[in-house]
Amino acid sequence: MRLVHRSSFSLLVVLACGALRCGSSAGSGFDGGLGLVDGGHGLVDVITHPRDSGGTILHSGDSSPSVDAAPVDICHVAPGSSNGNAPTCTKPAAPPNSFSPDIKWTWTAPSSTATTNQGSMIIPLVAEMVDTNGDGQVDLCDIPSVIVTVYGGAPHQPGLIYMLSGDKGEVQAVFDGMVDASVTPALGDIDGDGLPEVVANDPTGHLVAYDNKGHVKWTAPNVGTYYADLYQYCSAIALYDLDGDGKPEIIDGFEVTDNQGNHLWSYDPSAWSGSYYCPAPAAADLDGDGLPEVLFGNSAYHHDGTVYWTVDGPPGQPQVADFDGDGVPEIFVARQDGLLVYSHDGQQLIGPTQSFDPGVSSTCWSKPGAVGDFDGSGHPSLMDGSCNNFGVWHVGLGASAALSLAWSQPIMDPSGIASSTAFDLLGRGIADAVYGDEAHLWVYDGATGALEMKGNRSSGTLIEYPVVADVDNDGSSDIVVVSNSGGSSGGIYTNTVEVFQDAQKRWAPTRRIWNQHAYSVTNVNEDGTIPAHMTPSWTYVNTFRMNAQIQAGGDCVAPPANPPK
Repeated sequence: MRLVHRSSFSLLVVLACGALRCGSSAGSGFDGGLGLVDGGHGLVDVITHPRDSGGTILHSGDSSPSVDAAPVDICHVAPGSSNGNAPTCTKPAAPPNSFSPDIKWTWTAPSSTATTNQGSMIIPLVAEMVDTNGDGQVDLCDIPSVIVTVYGGAPHQPGLIYMLSGDKGEVQAVFDGMVDASVTPALGDIDGDGLPEVVANDPTGHLVAYDNKGHVKWTAPNVGTYYADLYQYCSAIALYDLDGDGKPEIIDGFEVTDNQGNHLWSYDPSAWSGSYYCPAPAAADLDGDGLPEVLFGNSAYHHDGTVYWTVDGPPGQPQVADFDGDGVPEIFVARQDGLLVYSHDGQQLIGPTQSFDPGVSSTCWSKPGAVGDFDGSGHPSLMDGSCNNFGVWHVGLGASAALSLAWSQPIMDPSGIASSTAFDLLGRGIADAVYGDEAHLWVYDGATGALEMKGNRSSGTLIEYPVVADVDNDGSSDIVVVSNSGGSSGGIYTNTVEVFQDAQKRWAPTRRIWNQHAYSVTNVNEDGTIPAHMTPSWTYVNTFRMNAQIQAGGDCVAPPANPPK
């Protein structure tokens, strides 16, 4: 075991760490009306490793496809690429314990004298936004961009959105005007022009859509319903085509609008005021009619706002997966009294379960979680945490329905609502658990809970989590984590964004997109288009807040490491 130190970063790996090679460059000194006093964007460009091949590489398990194979258009999403089950990945798994994490780049937002917190409390978004290869179009052969919202924390805190190059962390654009920097934006092509828009709220509560260059396309005429509710101030926006007409709807807290921000319908959570926090709604086709229902944790609504089902209790954080392999989804909900599992039609199957830290808390237990195959069995488990602990639970349904704690680890999140993600970094059929508390980035072996990686960060934690995506199109996954000055658990804020890679680029290839908080792979195509008819994620990759591996220009899933006998 070896410990590597660098000002803002301390990386613990089980076997070895790559050497850090650091440089720096000055920034633009943009002000933007927030009283910025730092002269530049604080870029630290760390990695100088060459790519595995010149230019953009083929995202495939084989570097040299068979001459008999059909040609693959690596620059565009194949039609119907997320129909049926995702194919099995063919690239061999990386050797066990192939962890040599290295910093790819870091970026620090200019400091502001007019904000509660420096840095970011919002998940970064990743997508192809800029024509980086100069061929006249934005597509999958360009370098992705990382979208970062800075200066949030307090209700309706004004902030800025920066767009950074995924390969170096250089500022590509500062979006027009200011946004509500405590709301998590979403990204996707909402108007059919073939380019992603970024949808956020402005500081006065209006939805606003930006084009791929950061310019305002439209501002909604009405103030969002979230704005008057303290407990929604840190909500997350989501994009889904709810009625299948090719025009995505926008879910903003407990409100649904059309693709121009016009109000369609909303859910009134006031009866449960104080019993929920920072809603991150999702949508999934629960009734099998081909159109997704909107999920708020205690209810499901059809696309037109009519009720599908409701349950007694406050809203919670919904995640969708097929936990028993019958082809029908269940809903895993984290809410103030613990973890629950519901059937697709709202029958309570499990919970509320609290395997540690007993008590009712709208922050400690209402944390958005993740779903993945954490033990290599071929069946999904769920991952979540509380204020003081973090763990993975196996899901048993039927006569012995229960959540069984597989392992847990202590964390420091007294503010309570930090979320989590997962990814099979080594391509071995076992997801790694990825989490950021107030002071550290953690990566754990999903099967055992053994520590694989530890990095320093600082955060007052809203519902942000680390994101796993291929941010520089090099065919190897990266971990992107944000930090801010709001933490109270000993974290040290230096860099707003840190991007980690394996120094030998052995981490599995993954998609070049992460478009919203409630991410489930099939909710967005890799080019940022929102499918008119979304393939149920539980029939495709059966994960939630976990990115997919890719090969030959499409998604794939690793075979189970420990298939059932």
